[in-house]
Amino acid sequence: KSYEKIDDEINHYYRSYDWIDDETIIYGSDEKAGFTILNVVSKEKTEHLDEYYYAGLMSSKNNMVYGTKVSKWTTAEGDFAANDGIVEIDLNSYDENNKKFSTNIIVEGKKTTEETMGYDPVVWDISDDGSYIYIMEKSDSGSLSADGIGIGIYDVKEKTHTELKDITALADKNHLTINPYHNIIGLIEGAGRDMIENKNVVLLDINKDKSYDINNITDEDFVSMTPSFTLDGEKLLYSAAEAVDSNTITDYNQIYNNWEKQPYSIYEYDLKSAEIQRITEGNNF
Repeated sequence: KSYEKIDDEINHYYRSYDWIDDETIIYGSDEKAGFTILNVVSKEKTEHLDEYYYAGLMSSKNNMVYGTKVSKWTTAEGDFAANDGIVEIDLNSYDENNKKFSTNIIVEGKKTTEETMGYDPVVWDISDDGSYIYIMEKSDSGSLSADGIGIGIYDVKEKTHTELKDITALADKNHLTINPYHNIIGLIEGAGRDMIENKNVVLLDINKDKSYDINNITDEDFVSMTPSFTLDGEKLLYSAAEAVDSNTITDYNQIYNNWEKQPYSIYEYDLKSAEIQRITEGNNF
């Protein structure tokens, strides 16, 4: 029942670490290039040494790991970094002599230029069977991305990257949930960085050709968050509260203060019957 620091300067924003198995963790650092695999029981370390930085690492099936590969450089004008893209790391391929695993960029990032805005893809989540990588389709502009991003799918078997059109969400890890048994995802959909309005639960039924059918679960009178499928994949849980009418907003600070104190409830949506049931009682948050 004691704590032990294993490293410093971990990128917490991108959650640059994940468990590979019950004893082994993989992590990247903001200050040190490459990444490290650590068995927390035996203390055995395996290091991948190169000039790149690795963020948002997530483990998948068959000893595969996905994340963001980042280049960093310094000029007279300061320190800079760029998202090179989403990288696939094969943990079955370690080269002892060069201290490297096989790494392959599967979705390329793009630097911002004078002519075009850059592209900053991030792994959002991975299906349980490891076949689909869900991607935050972000621009290189923090301000634009704060108001809404797209969602994409990388098909591991087909090696194809598809962006789902006409879907906007916030770049929040817990706004997406993957059904464990069907090609369905639950998503908090809606543009705008303010959580007080325009945040609805939708189900996207993904077809083989990556087209999709959309099912709107909540209406405009509610704002929702934190969707999660039950373990059997038959029901979707989410929390929701009454939305704020944007036409009544005169003081955002007061509106937020009031809204954050209002009660939330947890709801359950049955995929078979399409019935919604409130499963919490009382004025709880």
